[in-house]
This record gives sequence, C-alpha cells and structure tokens, in this order.
Amino acid sequence: MFTGIVQGQARITHLEDLPGLRRLRLALPGRLGDGLTIGASVACDGTCLTVTALHAQDDGRIAEADFDVMQQTLT
Repeated sequence: MFTGIVQGQARITHLEDLPGLRRLRLALPGRLGDGLTIGASVACDGTCLTVTALHAQDDGRIAEADFDVMQQTLT
C-alpha cells in the first residue's frame, strides 16, 4: 500500500513506443522538478518509475521528466 503524500497531478506530454517498453514524458507541475535527478524513483499512481531524462525550461527549472515503462508494467 502506498503511504506517501500526493504532491501533484502530472500531464503526459509525449508517448513513444519502443521495443519492449513505452517512454512517457510528464510535465511536472509547480516546483516538483526541483532536485529531481536521473535515476530517481517517482511514484506515479502507485507505481514507482525511474527518471531516465530531464527537460529544463529556458530558466533552468526542470519542467518535464521521461520514464521508460516496461511491457510487463503496462499489462
């Protein structure tokens, strides 16, 4: 059971199907990207996903993060 605190709601901005996985990019609301690093684990709707890439705005603030979701997780 997930016992963390919900910090926000993210919007999917990009989907890419790759062999055996789906890459998704989430727009991080507010300052949720502050301190986020590649390899960090983020709970998304109760499923822990690993950050594979970060995307910053012109001001350097992390605004989006990529996650690779394996086929086993999707089914």
